[in-house]
Amino acid sequence: MTKFLLNIGTALAVLAAASVAAANDTLDVVAQFEIQGPEPSTSGYIFTRMGIAETLVNADANGTLTPGLATGWQASKDGLTWTFTLRDDVTFHDGTAMTTETVLNALEIARGKPGPLDDLPITGVSAEDGAITISLSEPVGALPAYLAYFRYQILAPDSYGPDGAGVAVIGTGR
Repeated sequence: MTKFLLNIGTALAVLAAASVAAANDTLDVVAQFEIQGPEPSTSGYIFTRMGIAETLVNADANGTLTPGLATGWQASKDGLTWTFTLRDDVTFHDGTAMTTETVLNALEIARGKPGPLDDLPITGVSAEDGAITISLSEPVGALPAYLAYFRYQILAPDSYGPDGAGVAVIGTGR
């Protein structure tokens, strides 16, 4: 019996060593979810759930909105202009800095795809010094909640192909 256990132990050690030797620089993501590809509009829920990617706004277990990549937000008195102040010193997993321009790029790509923002009266999105401004033709008090939706995660510019389709998941998650 002892010889049998030693043989099993040796076989397991050899298999473990072989798998370590076969390791490469590829990150394998394993989850209980089906990942259909790097496109945020189809698999974005998984990327945000796993903490790989983030949105401007989060929602806690009680549905209370909390800061995400935006440290805060405020609406103008008439409710037609919303300003989202961005977190400082954030980098994407590829080392690219998150700037107002990269956030604007990700939001514009997301807005170009079907999703909940389609029905909102957005007249423009602009990047300012450390903030994103969204202009509306009529007030939408729930705008920050829309930006917590997984489709509106902020990814690095290299996450998208020339046509705006997701080609890689390069997020800011911790």
